[in-house]
Amino acid sequence: MSPHLSALGVSLLLLLLPLSSALPSPLSPSVERLILQPPPALSFPPFTDPTKQPPLQNYQLHHPPVVPRGGKSCTVELLQYEFARSWDLPKVIDYTPVTDCGPPNEWAAIILGLEVTSSGVQFDRLGSISLEHIEVWRTSTAEPTLDGIVWTADKDVTRFRPVFARPGKLTFDENNLITDHYTGRFNTTLRITVYEPTDDSPSPATADVILPLSTGSEDKSQMMRFPGETRKKLKLPKNTAEAYIEILATGNGDEEFWYGNIPSHFAPYLPPSAELPARGPFREIQLWIDGQLATIINPFPILYTGGANPLLWRPMASLRAFDVPSGWGDLTAFLGGLTDDKEHAFELRVLGQGKGGSVNENWFLTASLHLILDSTDPPVRTTGRLTAYRFPPSPEELATTGLISKGNKTISTQVGSRRSWWVEGVLQTGAGEVRVRTEGRNWMSNSQFYADGGMYESISHLSTSSALSTHSGRRKLSDSTSYPLTLTTNYTSYPYQYSARLGPYGYHRSLLLPFGAEGSSGRRGAEKTQSMQHGEAEVQKWKNGTVEWARSGTTEEYSWEGRGEWWEEEAKGECRARRLRCRSDDG
Repeated sequence: MSPHLSALGVSLLLLLLPLSSALPSPLSPSVERLILQPPPALSFPPFTDPTKQPPLQNYQLHHPPVVPRGGKSCTVELLQYEFARSWDLPKVIDYTPVTDCGPPNEWAAIILGLEVTSSGVQFDRLGSISLEHIEVWRTSTAEPTLDGIVWTADKDVTRFRPVFARPGKLTFDENNLITDHYTGRFNTTLRITVYEPTDDSPSPATADVILPLSTGSEDKSQMMRFPGETRKKLKLPKNTAEAYIEILATGNGDEEFWYGNIPSHFAPYLPPSAELPARGPFREIQLWIDGQLATIINPFPILYTGGANPLLWRPMASLRAFDVPSGWGDLTAFLGGLTDDKEHAFELRVLGQGKGGSVNENWFLTASLHLILDSTDPPVRTTGRLTAYRFPPSPEELATTGLISKGNKTISTQVGSRRSWWVEGVLQTGAGEVRVRTEGRNWMSNSQFYADGGMYESISHLSTSSALSTHSGRRKLSDSTSYPLTLTTNYTSYPYQYSARLGPYGYHRSLLLPFGAEGSSGRRGAEKTQSMQHGEAEVQKWKNGTVEWARSGTTEEYSWEGRGEWWEEEAKGECRARRLRCRSDDG
């Protein structure tokens, strides 16, 4: 993307394409031009002693992990590594379970912890942590300052206990590039803390077997690229009684800000210099089994820490930037045709608004298949069939409208989609007959407004979804989401002045999984998350490219409840002046 693009397009260049592993290495001339000649990532003059400020503490609001109180815990450092020239070169290490905190298959909680420091100029980078080809954490970095930054993040990975309970290969993938200008290296420490069960916090239920949908590479990224080959053959145990899919999906390149992609019909009315990605803002992540659509999820419209205007995310990171959310689906109704001791094709796709439902380059996709086995001894094969299936390959409604003013001075577009679906099946397991019903509704609305040849852009996006599965009337999995995003970027005076206004930007979710720890009531309930951000940022530069002044302010309200716990927090982050001074008021 060239430096003289549209409002959102220019803002994307503050991240460039580093979140993609699709760039060749060594760099081709065209790729080198993209990397070396975009608008530089925001940099401010460093402080000199004795007034040098300490590293900027970046953070993301999140509730503390729920772990046993009063029991024994063990913390081990898994990795200490500097991601510098790490493009397409993941760090792969041998993982061995901790042995001082009880049997690994009985751990009550497993928490991964990241601590990262960096200084210099650098884009944000996508990170992925996998164990035995199963991705357990997708994250991204903050953008460093010349004086340095530091941040920490935790991830509860207890549901992956069957994988962490045995030795294996751990892959940490974080593509980074170092040039004369982009000097930021990410010094990364990864730790694991495991907890013994207590009387109050017994060992929680997990899947019995977890299978990966990933590249399966021994020394490269586990993330598959779409468009591309995302079809994998898996053989399920014959006594599988329940099956759930967990999907991780993030857009990259011309799909990184997919919710800001202009519908293709309107793209020709913007000047060629805008180079706005087309194929519209509708996206749907799909899982197909043996050529049959099995489940879908709405992707979260993530803004990484260089998105729109990097000052928005100093010192407080954008929603879920350090912990990209996954989507869930219940595949149990399909098990009658999957337990025949044969391999079956599982395929991840992304449905878009291009010709034939196509999308741009590209998406990073993985999934993990969580299987619960029937405990009958000797094992009994699960049999069954689908009894009802209503799952069209695309939404019942997907409409695009718009208005172009005289002379193409302004363009406004509206896109809306709606669909409902359900699947029913009957299974015969070793424990008896089970009737399964899975149903869902998905809805999306997106409005875009462009002016000044695309240098001014305003987006209003909202997607909602609800999915529910029951087994013989018992609720097993429910997932309700609401993802609002309103974002305006103004680059009409770029590169000397540019601004962004955010809000509301929200992640609202109620998620009940079929396994996990029980709350104080002795029952598993839904975990509910409510988070909302608002903010604005503006940068003014001299003609020589140095920052004359800058200001930003971002607020967030965050709440979480689940497993008998409750957490609420408010915070405000601000940056001011030519020399970058940021502070946070954390409520």
